[in-house]
Amino acid sequence: MNPRIRVAAVIIQDRRILLIRHQKTQGTYWLLPGGGVDYGETLPQALTREVKEETGLDIKVGQLLFVSDAIEPNLKRHIVNIFFQATVHNGEVKLGEEEVLREVKFCDLSSLSNLTLFPNIKEELTGFANSQTIVSRYLGQKWEWSQC
Repeated sequence: MNPRIRVAAVIIQDRRILLIRHQKTQGTYWLLPGGGVDYGETLPQALTREVKEETGLDIKVGQLLFVSDAIEPNLKRHIVNIFFQATVHNGEVKLGEEEVLREVKFCDLSSLSNLTLFPNIKEELTGFANSQTIVSRYLGQKWEWSQC
């Protein structure tokens, strides 16, 4: 089995970050908008498509921010998460039609500590938001209980 490649957008406006709440059998959690890369797609193409599908927004993909692995302890799943800075180019926020999606909104960065976010990169997101300095880096293994 091959790792799944997931791209995600870090979109910050006015000290708020765009997040999507998912509901699965394991519970409710938040993700940065994004999703899987299809064969033949570049990372920016996949990210643009996924953000449009989940949020209704057209984005401009910026610089690479972070890369992390999420490897389930029983080795049933391995996800490579690739995070890009992005900005909204056009559109209005609206929840996509995928069954697991429950809510999409800009959340105050100060509320991140109260949310279940996968992968748990709250510290890195807050650091980026505070500095706006792009220093691409590998974050290591970030598996949590119900990571998708």
